[in-house]
Amino acid sequence: MSEQQIKVPDIGDFDEVAVIEVLVKVGDTVKAEQSLITVESDKASMEIPSSAAGVVKSLAVKVGDSAAVHARLLAAGIEVSLLGNYGLGEWLRVSVGLPEQNRALLAALR
Repeated sequence: MSEQQIKVPDIGDFDEVAVIEVLVKVGDTVKAEQSLITVESDKASMEIPSSAAGVVKSLAVKVGDSAAVHARLLAAGIEVSLLGNYGLGEWLRVSVGLPEQNRALLAALR
């Protein structure tokens, strides 16, 4: 399992944001694009999503904290694919022997 750092993105002309909501806790399983933390600048609030599925390993902030742009918010453990160089569709076709009429499904899974 590799570790991915979730950081405050640079989305405008502010130096730091306030953490107004923490939507996960250590040990939670998260999906790709799931909202993790809500931050607020003097102009707007935004939810920061996970860039991949995984498990929350540590939190670096709590509600009420201020965080600078590019500061670490949390770390998530990301499962490394066991499929090697194959896409999921190709792996299914080779491993399970899906019939050729399922080409559309295979294409969608790549």
